[in-house]
Amino acid sequence: MLAPASECKVKTKKLRERRRKDYHHKQFKTPKETMLGMRVAAKLKGDMRWDRLLILGFLSGAYIAMGGLFSLTVGGALPLSLSDPGRPAVYNTTDSGEEVLVAAAQPPRQSIQKLLMGACFPVGLMLVVVSGTELWTGNVMYMLVGLMGGTANLYHLCRNWFWSLVGNFIGSIFFAGALVYGAGLFDDEPYLSFVQLIAYKKTQVFEWHELFLRAIGCNWLVCLALWLAMASEDVISKIFSIWFVIMLFVAVQFEHCVANMFFIPLGVFYYSGGSVPETTFSDMFRGNLVPVTLGNLVGGGLFVAALQTWCYGWGWVDVYGSKLRKFCLGHTVGRLYRPSWPSWLVRFTGAKEYGPHASPSSDSSESV
Repeated sequence: MLAPASECKVKTKKLRERRRKDYHHKQFKTPKETMLGMRVAAKLKGDMRWDRLLILGFLSGAYIAMGGLFSLTVGGALPLSLSDPGRPAVYNTTDSGEEVLVAAAQPPRQSIQKLLMGACFPVGLMLVVVSGTELWTGNVMYMLVGLMGGTANLYHLCRNWFWSLVGNFIGSIFFAGALVYGAGLFDDEPYLSFVQLIAYKKTQVFEWHELFLRAIGCNWLVCLALWLAMASEDVISKIFSIWFVIMLFVAVQFEHCVANMFFIPLGVFYYSGGSVPETTFSDMFRGNLVPVTLGNLVGGGLFVAALQTWCYGWGWVDVYGSKLRKFCLGHTVGRLYRPSWPSWLVRFTGAKEYGPHASPSSDSSESV
């Protein structure tokens, strides 16, 4: 016997609503689901062999250099007519022959150049995320999340950071020397002076603390872009989430250590004794890479990994602040990777274990 038409319409409507909800739910992960994905990624990265880390780090450094090459090609030859060329100082001559400053000089404001270079550079991180290579600035977040979540230990963290950073450096230097300088892409003006000026400004103009603070802001944004990419379920969403965040950090001129491993050696290779002062590899390490690498470590480790783990990994404080609950791994992942929480942290916060590995207690049945 067939069901009435009205009943069929109701069932069809409910089915469509369920499918629509499932579709929208699959568009992105919640912060807690993203945190679980970070922990699983940290486990996989920590177990990876050193040779694979080195090769994937090499590829990652080359991909970031590709984004840098794209931004230099577009922004290096941009005419000043598209930007504010600036204005010279204005003086008035008094009766006694003295010149009095009326309006101070204003340097050129090249906002269009910064915007276009920022729009081009994210191609490098898109290649890194989609191809699954190892970028050190991103691994700062991944491995610290894994360390605090129990899916990686200190040995895994140090090994991953070392080999990925070495691979990033080799890949960036190789791309700058062999495929840009060796190919003669920037042999002519205005590119020649432009790449020399970038290397000089990054190593000899800014103070140490300025580079350190710029690097904190940079990796804060880079790790947020990777967080959004992890939360996205499809490639188009990952691309758009990366694009605008990375465009922001490039446009405001924050400092990224892996990108500088391409920009600064390129200026060193192209030094020709012109009006721009010389930049050496010693200047690169002492005047840029050391403070920028430390700043990137703080930006990604403290402001993303630590704070996000505190909010979505260890637990949350209820409205009265009476106790701190610990959010453990989900049932599926938790059976594979059981988190090991430091005893001092459990004593300090008064947290209780929840989830599949929790010890039986009176309140173990509470939902988290």
